Amino acid sequence: MMKSALGLFVCLAYVALALGQDSSHWCCGSPIKPVEKLISNQKPREVSRSVSELVKEGEEKCNEDDEWWEPWCPKYVTKYRLKFAYRMDTEYQMVVSPGVCQDPICCEGFVLFAKQCMRPKDVEMYKKLIERGLIDV
Repeated sequence: MMKSALGLFVCLAYVALALGQDSSHWCCGSPIKPVEKLISNQKPREVSRSVSELVKEGEEKCNEDDEWWEPWCPKYVTKYRLKFAYRMDTEYQMVVSPGVCQDPICCEGFVLFAKQCMRPKDVEMYKKLIERGLIDV
C-alpha cells in the first residue's frame, strides 16, 4: 500500500509539473455561449421640494372702523424653505459573462486516460507504472 501511495504521489507530481497546473489540455466539444444576466442595484437619491409656511412675524394694527378700539392683529408672512428626502432608485445593468463548457473533451495532442487529458508519452509512463504494480488506477 505504501509503495502504491508513493508511486501515485510521484506520478501526480510529475503530471502537475508537466501540465503546468493549467487547463489548456481541455477543450470544449461545442461552442461556448456567453451568459447574459440582468442585475439590479439600488442607490439612494436625494430629492428636494420647496415648502411654504406661514410664520408669525409680530403684530400690526387691525383695520377696524372704530378708532377708539385699536386691537393688534398677528402679522403673518410666507417663508419658503427646501425640504430634503431620500428615495431609492433601481438601476438595471446587463452583464455578459463567459459561458461554461458543458461537454469538455481533450484538446488536440492529448488523450483521455483515467478521466484526465494527458500527453500520449505520459499515458505510456502511467501504463508502465500500473503494469509494475506501483500504482492503482
